[in-house]
Amino acid sequence: DLGFAPERVLTMRLDLTGERYRENPPVFALARALLDRVGGVPGVRRVALEGPGLPTSGWYGAHFTRDGDAGSPPEQYMARRHHVSPGYFAAMSIPLRAGRDFTAADVPEAPRAVVVSEAFARRVWPDAPAVGRRLRSLGPQPTPYTVVGVVGEVEHAGLTTDALRAADIYISVFQSPPRSPAVMNVIARTASARPAELASALRAAIGEAAPGLPPFDVRTMEERLSEQTAGARLLVLLMGAFATLALALAAVGIYGVLAYVVAQRTRELGIRAALGARPGDLVRHVLSQGLRPVLAGVAVGAAGVLALTRLITAMLYGVSPTDPLTLAGVAALLLAVSAAACCVPALRAARVDPQEALREA
Repeated sequence: DLGFAPERVLTMRLDLTGERYRENPPVFALARALLDRVGGVPGVRRVALEGPGLPTSGWYGAHFTRDGDAGSPPEQYMARRHHVSPGYFAAMSIPLRAGRDFTAADVPEAPRAVVVSEAFARRVWPDAPAVGRRLRSLGPQPTPYTVVGVVGEVEHAGLTTDALRAADIYISVFQSPPRSPAVMNVIARTASARPAELASALRAAIGEAAPGLPPFDVRTMEERLSEQTAGARLLVLLMGAFATLALALAAVGIYGVLAYVVAQRTRELGIRAALGARPGDLVRHVLSQGLRPVLAGVAVGAAGVLALTRLITAMLYGVSPTDPLTLAGVAALLLAVSAAACCVPALRAARVDPQEALREA
């Protein structure tokens, strides 16, 4: 669960490290212009700003203390910091659990407001509501904040790490714009199932709001997620291909061995038929002979998996290394393939003519 809805979302980044945006007032003006211009593009349902990072694409930490703690030194809490515009949580479909979102009243002159994630709220105030509580940032110029809202947990650290999972703090871009690095991300939730089609229109709107500030890294949120899982998907594809090849080689090997065995035992099978063995009896006999070593191999393989689970634990998600359904499913698949490989020789054995087999004897 990512904590947000990545579908129909187009993202692009703006570099604010130039001299023009060194002070906060020009950044505030830019943010207002971006929300106005991009929000007016046909096909854009919601627009928001976030910096310096995007969900799942990295994080930047900050340290806070509870304002008024009497401890010496006060307990510190680390969280991922995000500078967002009003409407960001609605644009990303992040649920608001308590309190409120940022509003137009959260301006530089107003008391500093902050929205925290549920995990951060549980960590700092485990026995009391977080809304209305006060925090203070650490640094050369400590700043007090008042918690105005609590939102759901979001996978900001990426899909391949558990670092600082879901401990997040959100600050209004109209009170504190993103610095270190000074990157602003434009997020547009569109009505189109293919949001990339609006890239040109959004570029034009940003050009009107900020001449000389070209957007870069223009991608949909789904493309960003796909890029993060590309390595894992390639690994799964390769493992699946090699596993399929191994299974096919095993089936061919079983078929070849049993076909040879049936050919060598033609006279024996004919004698069995002459003594009253029915075709079904011959099929069951050959299948039992072929599947007996397969059953032994499945048992040895299952024991090996249980003994080596620690080597694959880090590669699994959503399933335990000893999941009984997975092990039973793999065993059933191997038995089914082996039984299919045994069927042709077994049916051939059932068609043995007793007279021809005895004449050859």
